[in-house]
Amino acid sequence: MKDVKSETMTKRKLTTAVRGAVIYAAIGGLWILFSDKALESFTNDVDYITVAQTYKGWFYVLVTSVLLFILLKRAIENTERLLSLDPLTQLPRHYQFTRLLDRQVKNISKEKKVVLIYLDLCKFSQINQEFGHRKGDAVLQKLTGELWECFHENGVLGRLGSDQFGIAIKVKNNDRLIEELPDLIFRMTQRVGVELKIPLKVCLGLAIAPFDGKDSKSLLSAASIALHNAKKIGDDQCSFFSHELSEIALHRQRLITELKSTDVFQHFKTVYQPQLSISDQSITGVEVLIRWIHPELGFISPEDFIPIAEDIGAMPNISRWVITNAKKELNETNLIPEKIKRVSINISARELNIEEQAQNLHQVFKENLDFAKICQIEITETTAIYDITTSQKFIESLKELGLKFSIDDFGTGFTSLSNLKNLPVDELKIDRSFIDKIETENNSQIIVKSVIDLADNFGIKSIAEGVENENQLIFLKNCGCDEAQGYYFAKPMGIEDLKKFMAA
Repeated sequence: MKDVKSETMTKRKLTTAVRGAVIYAAIGGLWILFSDKALESFTNDVDYITVAQTYKGWFYVLVTSVLLFILLKRAIENTERLLSLDPLTQLPRHYQFTRLLDRQVKNISKEKKVVLIYLDLCKFSQINQEFGHRKGDAVLQKLTGELWECFHENGVLGRLGSDQFGIAIKVKNNDRLIEELPDLIFRMTQRVGVELKIPLKVCLGLAIAPFDGKDSKSLLSAASIALHNAKKIGDDQCSFFSHELSEIALHRQRLITELKSTDVFQHFKTVYQPQLSISDQSITGVEVLIRWIHPELGFISPEDFIPIAEDIGAMPNISRWVITNAKKELNETNLIPEKIKRVSINISARELNIEEQAQNLHQVFKENLDFAKICQIEITETTAIYDITTSQKFIESLKELGLKFSIDDFGTGFTSLSNLKNLPVDELKIDRSFIDKIETENNSQIIVKSVIDLADNFGIKSIAEGVENENQLIFLKNCGCDEAQGYYFAKPMGIEDLKKFMAA
């Protein structure tokens, strides 16, 4: 489709250029023809005609030069306008916005300051997938209109990315507007969502000049750091930049740099947590977990570095390392396939929703086909419903290699019964947050029992994670839960400790 569109645009440009050349040639030809005849009608004096021809030629050069200057000036202005303005929203693009922001900060008086708001539409790609790109474009245009109406007289607006906007507003030093801006934008966004019948949420990062930066580069960096912090908290959140956040950003940047290096695998290790049958407490499998022991920073939690690895596209390499290393260690200790019948491995959301990454995952297991036949992929509940069609396709392709699938943290997301029916999963894993409270909260007991019954009705296994005492185990057994894992049985352990555990 893109090739056809590009070819059509090329033909239009060529047609326009040819048309312009033909018109220019026609005007030139007519000028020469009729101007010569006009001279001859006035006089027959050859000397006079020769002089007049010279002046006529210079006049033609002058006129065409003026016309060429006008045409080129218009073309350059149109090109600059197209390059500097986003065609959908008609807002300045990133480069033009930074120029306008620099000008605004430079001209700020002592009585005022500039508030820069970095706005990000939450889960905008999902809106495009669920409602279509036309609806997504309508969201951007409608939100742009609301922002323009509210801020253009006193500020500068720009589109900084596919789902990100920049808003720079001059305010007085004691103006309470700074505190009111986030709520104002949240209400505005909610109004747009209601009008278009789309659940719309945003996150905001705020930086203030001259305290957080005295030019566009430093201000945008500060606002971006604040935005990242807001997104970590959740949807419809805002965060102001602080030097503490700057330290966090520097730490994050260090992790990004190291995750991009192949040397990082020297400091990774795999640990294994046994999973047991509740009925007889026999070992049914192990879950493989990754640990990063940094030579300077010490233990780095997966909760800290896995989201970063997802953002920078490093998860395919990490997953490949986990799969191949687990296979190597379990083979070398002769634990598979006789003693351990199932190996569960966590997979990042994007590896099942981004086609290229899903194909890489398929290739890894294809290269390790014997291991694939005893592996079970654990995917989070929100992963499964991010794009049900894509997830279903890749899950089925991996199941053809012999893999099984488990929905992890079940009960914390939004998997509908219809989605559960369509996804070819083999197990539901009950989230530890419900297991923690089954001794004290009636609602948690109801949820846990409902998930177990649901799994039983679908003909798939149920497993509880985070089991830490006998009372929890008894409750799960009475409810008919199939398997469990947690500190009550064993903590995650290295391969040598796992070997001893299996021999005990």
